[in-house]
Amino acid sequence: MEYEDEFRSDYESKYAATGASYEEYDEAYRYGVTAASDERYNRRNWDDTMETELRHDWEDRSSGGAHTWERFKVAVRHGWERATGHHHHAVQRYEVHERHSSEHVSGTCRAW
Repeated sequence: MEYEDEFRSDYESKYAATGASYEEYDEAYRYGVTAASDERYNRRNWDDTMETELRHDWEDRSSGGAHTWERFKVAVRHGWERATGHHHHAVQRYEVHERHSSEHVSGTCRAW
């Protein structure tokens, strides 16, 4: 499967320590890749509406049923992002700039 090396690496770094097998997560990665080629999803950004649609479809298809979405949704999203080229950035970056002027008070920073 395309992306398998990357998915195995993602699995090893995130899920292997849980005791779950790669095969359990493989279904989720594949579902994400499949969704990425689906006209309903491939040009969209991942948002709550799309996640809800994918969840309902997952629950109808998945052998584990409804209770597995929360467990596997991050792997589904990883597969979708890899195949579409979209990337989620979970960490927001904040930059703090110090003003260097005659009005600058020692120890005070201003966030922009």
